[in-house]
Amino acid sequence: MKNKFNYITFLLLVSISLYGCKTETSSQDTLVNTPAEETIEKKETTSFKNEFVLNKATLKEIEKWTGFFEIDKNISDLKTKKPSIFNGPIEDLAAVLKDLKSNLPEQINNNSIVARIAVLATTSYQLNELYQKNTENKEVIIQTQLKVVEAFSNLKFQINKTLEKQAQLIEKPE
Repeated sequence: MKNKFNYITFLLLVSISLYGCKTETSSQDTLVNTPAEETIEKKETTSFKNEFVLNKATLKEIEKWTGFFEIDKNISDLKTKKPSIFNGPIEDLAAVLKDLKSNLPEQINNNSIVARIAVLATTSYQLNELYQKNTENKEVIIQTQLKVVEAFSNLKFQINKTLEKQAQLIEKPE
């Protein structure tokens, strides 16, 4: 039995060490074959494909939450490279984010949703700051845009899950 344990431990350590080994690729090959702009565009479109959408029942529950639909419109504009609230005055962005948080529907007003809204607000302010500074590094702007889209997607996912969980709530008899 002890030999079996030692043998399994040895195999486990060998497999972990082999898994940890990385083959080095030449950075020159990567730079020659694909320009940096194409790589950034690939990352951007790939990330947008993994976005969560709200289901019909959720949309019905939050139809009066205007702040959510306002930020949704602006994120759609951001994805299509149209001018949005993120590259405007910070006061406009602050007003939309305040409306998003203050008019939160009661059925989804819980800590997990408020946390997702806080993350969305933080990344939105970061993007606005980059636009206001006229940052020359386009990759930083694109990465921050992706973070904003991801934060909004996570908010939608959490809203879906919260409402699904409430629908499954079964009262136990006393």
